[in-house]
Amino acid sequence: MASYRDSFLSEKGVRVASARAGNVIGGGDWSANRLIPDAVKAWGNGNSLEVRRPDAVRPWQHVLEPVAGYLRLAEKLWHDPQFVGAYNFGPHTHEAATVRDVLTIAREAYGRGDCVWGDGATGVHEAGWLALETAKARQTLGVVSRWSLEAGVSRTMAWYRRLSDGNAAALCYEDIEAFNQTFCPMEPRDEI
Repeated sequence: MASYRDSFLSEKGVRVASARAGNVIGGGDWSANRLIPDAVKAWGNGNSLEVRRPDAVRPWQHVLEPVAGYLRLAEKLWHDPQFVGAYNFGPHTHEAATVRDVLTIAREAYGRGDCVWGDGATGVHEAGWLALETAKARQTLGVVSRWSLEAGVSRTMAWYRRLSDGNAAALCYEDIEAFNQTFCPMEPRDEI
């Protein structure tokens, strides 16, 4: 991306950046082979969730975290070409958590659910540890996480629990409002 941008777009004044997020969770995700949606489907049907790699470590974050980061990047890029480049959005490396940790929080927030813990020997190969270096987004853009892992997982599970009582859009708007009300040291405070 950088070489294409530098070769063809810079001279035309086109500002391009790439952005990547860690493992994203949040209400409304019903994709197959995704940890939280699979847990909600299993637990909602009274089944146990089969977990292949419970000790795999990932940079989990609520979906509103990278969305806020992407908007901040777009705003900065619009005003100043110095912000071209690649950015990672996610928690600090030391805040990455295991699948088991996430499911423990999720089960408590959901109010029920069992897991069958695998040993990672079956299924497709997956890395045991993934993390993102997010220092550039923090230092250059002032992007920091607003919600802890516990808060993000708890809000996600509350979204799924409450879906039968309301509509998805209203639940999403509630999450956005709560996210915007959470203190964040960005200057100026960005809302999504």
